[in-house]
Amino acid sequence: MNDDYTHLPVPAASKHSECQLYKWANKRTRQQIAYCIDCNVCLFIKCYKAFHAVIDFKRIKKYIQNDNDICFSIVKAEQSSL
Repeated sequence: MNDDYTHLPVPAASKHSECQLYKWANKRTRQQIAYCIDCNVCLFIKCYKAFHAVIDFKRIKKYIQNDNDICFSIVKAEQSSL
């Protein structure tokens, strides 16, 4: 990730915005959507860290498809890599 950018979440401009990771996983969510100006992407707030940490996206896709809590999954993945 480039240090020239902040990647801070801001509220999505539209109430119709949806998470791009969920969309990629053939799911939909419009709840708690944040927008990253630097990446030009809308994300469910629980996906924000996973997207920006570039954790295994195929694993994240499986978590989303299986309705797992992505925050718990990220913490678990980080602990196993220590």
